[in-house]
Amino acid sequence: MSDDPITARLLRQAMPVFTTLASCLLVITIAAALYLGRDIFVPVTLAILLSFVLAPFVRLLPGGMGMRCEGEGMWERRDGLYT
Repeated sequence: MSDDPITARLLRQAMPVFTTLASCLLVITIAAALYLGRDIFVPVTLAILLSFVLAPFVRLLPGGMGMRCEGEGMWERRDGLYT
């Protein structure tokens, strides 16, 4: 701070005002970013939520069309042939 006691007192009194202004600016900035990015955020959020909803049903599907992954991009069919 400052060596001058009057200046130090005034700075301490002004600190809540600066904190309030900074908080308001942060809230306005976040709200503006969400408002402007809603065309991207809404579909991404819906996709994430749908993936959680659909995951149990996908696990119930039998074998995924007869294919299973063997790693490194190699797929094995049920008859043992690799593609």
